[in-house]
Amino acid sequence: MRSIKLGIVGLGIIGKVHLNYCGRLQGASVGALCDVMPERARQFGEEYSIPVYKDYREMIEQESLDGVLILTDHFSHFPIALAAMEKGIHVLVEKPVTVRASQAQAMVALARKKNLVLAVDFCM
Repeated sequence: MRSIKLGIVGLGIIGKVHLNYCGRLQGASVGALCDVMPERARQFGEEYSIPVYKDYREMIEQESLDGVLILTDHFSHFPIALAAMEKGIHVLVEKPVTVRASQAQAMVALARKKNLVLAVDFCM
């Protein structure tokens, strides 16, 4: 069975929750971390021996990811999801999916067009 490689964007409280469970998933590994706070990203990267990025676009371009978990502020979900799906990467986004219905519709349309999984997590 092929292992899937995940990237996590956003390492706040909920990011820590996702990072911990992803480390226990059979058949998956976290291959990259991204946070706008470089010190926080560096700390997690060192603890888990995972490459870190400050910019999600750089992470998406440089890493060969199968999926991205978007755990950032609500307003940034849309551009991050579009960038990932344009590169053929599956997306799991923390609730809410985005802040505008039109953006959610665009995300769904792109996922369908690219035959990708777009999922919304209701973790808590």
